[in-house]
Order: sequence, then structure tokens, then C-alpha cells
Amino acid sequence: MERPEGGELHQPTVSIIAGLPVTWKAILPTLRRRGEGFRLGFKGEDKWGNPSDQVEGVFSLRANRPIRGLPKTFSLQRGDHAKSIDNLSVTWRPVHRGARCRR
Repeated sequence: MERPEGGELHQPTVSIIAGLPVTWKAILPTLRRRGEGFRLGFKGEDKWGNPSDQVEGVFSLRANRPIRGLPKTFSLQRGDHAKSIDNLSVTWRPVHRGARCRR
């Protein structure tokens, strides 16, 4: 690519403008130790997988086990791309199902 007379190289740019959300995603760690803190991430994605900033509303959360610090609801306002809920933890012991080894 040749430089114009001023010496500046002009690169082409493409703006990505997210559309309306068509899918919702909760992002959580797969494994955590009892009492170890973790974060829940939540976002709406448009049909191309871009985080949508066109989300508005109150969302309810429901877990199958107690999670310390988990609110019953949270809200997103237009312009927000995602929500992060920090300082969550669990105190229960996991139940292991499946084969057990005995000596």
C-alpha cells in the first residue's frame, strides 16, 4: 500500500453495529471449590453472535442449588453490552454420581 503525500497510511475500517438480541448467554466457571468466589456474566447476542447493546429489562435468576450472593433479579439498560455479578460462592458439597471404587 502506497503512502499518500502527507506520509500517513489510511487503513480501511469497518464498524460493527449489533442488532437486537436473539439469544441469551450466562457465562459461568465449570469448576469451583466450595467457598471459592466466582463471577456470573450475562449477555444478549444478535443473530451474528455480537454482544447486543439493545437489551432492556429485568431478568430473573434461578439456581438448582444455593449460591451465596446471587440476586433474585438484575436489570440491563439500553446501551449495556453485558452484566457481571461478582462475589458469588457455593457452600454445599458436590454430589458425585457414577462409579465408586472400593478396596
